[in-house]
Amino acid sequence: MKLLAHTLLMTLTAMAAPAVSYADCMGTPLNQRQLANVVRGNTVCGKPGLAYPGGASSSDRWQEQHRAATSSSLTGELWDYKLGASTMDPTKLVGGWVVSGPVTDATIVHTYGSASFSWKVYGPFPNVPGVSIYSFCTAGAEHVKAFVLIGPVGCAGIFP
Repeated sequence: MKLLAHTLLMTLTAMAAPAVSYADCMGTPLNQRQLANVVRGNTVCGKPGLAYPGGASSSDRWQEQHRAATSSSLTGELWDYKLGASTMDPTKLVGGWVVSGPVTDATIVHTYGSASFSWKVYGPFPNVPGVSIYSFCTAGAEHVKAFVLIGPVGCAGIFP
C-alpha cells in the first residue's frame, strides 16, 4: 500500500509540474550582452526547429563559426565549417553576424550576400549535463534549434 501511495504521489507530482518546452520561443529572449557572449568566437551547431520552412525533420544542418575581431565585438564574420581543413570542402567565409536592437530585446542578424535573417534567441534550455540548447526564433516560432560549442570548431557528432 505504501508503494502504491508513493507511486501515485510521484505520478501526480509529475503531471502537475509544468512541461518544459524547448521550442516555445516565449518568455524573455537573451539580452544583447548574453547573446553576444553566447555566439562571439563560438560555433553554432544548428538543425531545423519546429517552424523551419522545410519542416523539423529536414536533414539540413549548420555549423557556423561566429568569428569576432575583439572579445567585446557585437559583430563579426560568419564562417561555414564545412569539412574543416579538408581540401574537398574547406571552411569558408559565408557572411557576417551582428547583435543589435535594444539592450534588453536583442536580435542577431546573419547576413549571406544580399540575404539576411534576424533571430531572437531563447535559452539555454537544459538537455544533458553540461550541454544546453538555444532556440533561434522569428515571429515567435523556432526555426533553428542549436547547440553552441566553444571556439571555432566543427559540429561532428552533435546532431544525428
